[in-house]
Amino acid sequence: MKKNNNVVPLQLTLAIALFVVLAIIFIPATGTGDINIFVGWGVYAYDHSVASSYALFKDNYPPLAFTLLYAAVALSKALGVSPFYGIKIMYLFFLTLSIAIIYMWTQRNFIKTIIFSIPLTYSCLLLGYMDICFACCLLLSIYFINKDNLLLANIFFTIAALIKFAPLIVAPFILAYALRHSIKISKSHIGAIKIFFVNILAPPAIALFVLYLFFGDIFLLSLQRGFFHKCLTCNALNFNYFSYEVISAIKNQQNVFLAMINQTKFTHPAISGNETQYAVAHVLFYFFYASTFIALLKKPNTPTNLMLFCIVGHMAYFTFSAEVHENHLYLSMLIAMTIAIIDERYLMMALSIALISSVNLFLFYGFNGLDPLIEPDWTAIPEGFPYNAKIIMAIFETFYFLMLWGATVFFPGKILPTVKPASF
Repeated sequence: MKKNNNVVPLQLTLAIALFVVLAIIFIPATGTGDINIFVGWGVYAYDHSVASSYALFKDNYPPLAFTLLYAAVALSKALGVSPFYGIKIMYLFFLTLSIAIIYMWTQRNFIKTIIFSIPLTYSCLLLGYMDICFACCLLLSIYFINKDNLLLANIFFTIAALIKFAPLIVAPFILAYALRHSIKISKSHIGAIKIFFVNILAPPAIALFVLYLFFGDIFLLSLQRGFFHKCLTCNALNFNYFSYEVISAIKNQQNVFLAMINQTKFTHPAISGNETQYAVAHVLFYFFYASTFIALLKKPNTPTNLMLFCIVGHMAYFTFSAEVHENHLYLSMLIAMTIAIIDERYLMMALSIALISSVNLFLFYGFNGLDPLIEPDWTAIPEGFPYNAKIIMAIFETFYFLMLWGATVFFPGKILPTVKPASF
């Protein structure tokens, strides 16, 4: 059958029209409070310098995030719009790059590209999260891992981690894969060490050295703040969220089941004084993360195995770690998309993780960054929503992770097919 040459131009036209619509409808969305913080960082960086802004705000973001925010504010000045719109336009730019990579990687599969674009668009354009800025680099990193180009894979991974620290959670898995791969393709141990040093250690070492020269100890302190919070946030729908509600019900001598189902008030987030629950959360996280990492070392060293175990390791962080927030499942969602691109048998897993991630965001911030309970459109929802829905979702996410962890660690043969990587 002769291929229709008009298909690609038609898809390109539809894509351009779609993004015009996205820009008009979604860019003005209020977003969460995070975007107002980003505006403050960007404006101060523009008025003074990136280094000054980074030193002043001392947050748990890497320097490239502040650099991008500076560029977004500079763009807003050039266009004569507010910094808010400059940041949203920057998000649209990175969203376009990410979707273009997905489109090419899926062999120009328009339907699959649109499906994967929905949660990415919701997170950045509607809610204003900055995760989209590292998405394209992470996607390219995984693509080059599949192409056995560890140098380019590591360069893009380093860039992604310097925009947001989130990818570092799976860095041990990638380092283990790279070391085993280096040994496999080299003729001697010295050759393996050389390959590992040049392709894996050199790029981040050079980047860290340069950043330390510009930002000094502030850079290291931001990394420390990113991974060593001293409170249990309970700001994500996971084990810590529903276990906190169970403990609260027991302390108040309430029926645990009825207290969770009939809940109409959540005494939010930071539980800084509950040292016992904080410690339990860390023990569980370390156990599931370490057991996943050890299991990876016993499996064939393939890109598909690597990505699947990265997802499980990262979801262990999301499910049990004390430092988690509602948007932190984003990394698992991205990696799951790449597995689904390579092998369609993983499509349902990718969609389920994307759904869990999006529902987490929605139950906290609705469609545009506002709590669903206080939006006018939700006045007809039964009393107790979304708090009881949050509890149900937290329990579901925990059981989903446990099943995925068990299937991956103990029954890998049935879910780790060997397939030929897709290409552009």
